[in-house]
Amino acid sequence: MKNTGITYTSAERSPVILPEMAELLPPLSAEQSAALEEDLLRNGCYAPIIVNEDMVIVDGHNRQSLCEKHGLPYTMAVFSFEDLLEAKQWALDTQKNRRNLEKDVYKRQVGAGQDRAEAEAGDRGKSQGKPRDTHRPFGNIAGKFRYCGHPQGAGRSSRPG
Repeated sequence: MKNTGITYTSAERSPVILPEMAELLPPLSAEQSAALEEDLLRNGCYAPIIVNEDMVIVDGHNRQSLCEKHGLPYTMAVFSFEDLLEAKQWALDTQKNRRNLEKDVYKRQVGAGQDRAEAEAGDRGKSQGKPRDTHRPFGNIAGKFRYCGHPQGAGRSSRPG
């Protein structure tokens, strides 16, 4: 995963919503959604929506949806991922830290992602003639990144997004 340094505004580009990314995590509770909506209306969208190089939203589906609902501008930061599986793992790790997901929910989502990753990794290895380590299909990226929800990291670590 790498931050490319490329940013777009919602006036310049439209992001792509991929259902498998949007449905990766459980929806926000009504209370979390209301708090996020109130914060966006009061402060604007100060944390960028994370998209991959194909403009697919990786992180920030709730913020993007609420911004569209209220006509609020937002910024998108383009991150480069090796593949969609790495993007999913990054999103899960980021949300685990941000939303304080219950451990069983996180494990269930990561486990399901690993099962799919192992199947896909096996298929890729066969097609490329290369053995693939399926023990850690996402690599060891967990814990290396902490996204606090604010571009400069100034405090807002509990903000759902």
